[in-house]
Amino acid sequence: MQSSKKPMPLTTINGIRKRINTNPDFQRPPVWGTGQKQLLVDTILRNYDVPKLYWRRTGTKPDTYDVVDGQQRLRAVWKFFDERFKLPKNSEPIEGDAIAECSYSDLPDELRSRFDVYPLTPKRTLGENQTLLPA
Repeated sequence: MQSSKKPMPLTTINGIRKRINTNPDFQRPPVWGTGQKQLLVDTILRNYDVPKLYWRRTGTKPDTYDVVDGQQRLRAVWKFFDERFKLPKNSEPIEGDAIAECSYSDLPDELRSRFDVYPLTPKRTLGENQTLLPA
């Protein structure tokens, strides 16, 4: 099995989201509530570790993927980029910057940049017996 586990900035992952299938047949439906999504974003903004993702490559030119593990994390990141939720009103400041009730666009520039470049590590695999889709 071939695999790659290079970190990708969140803006890159956001930019290829149309090529990432978070709903393959074996995947459960989304279950995270707003509080879990807010906690993930807070974790990222504080530069804490987030577990790696697991993707299975399903096609090339351009690469496409099925999410094996990490769909809740991906959906939370994408929804934050899309301004679909804000951080909680009781959020503690980060390095003196208030983040309470901030959406993505409301974040101070430094923290928005930190979010943009935060690296998630998708382990991308291609099974030995898997047939790639035609280019």
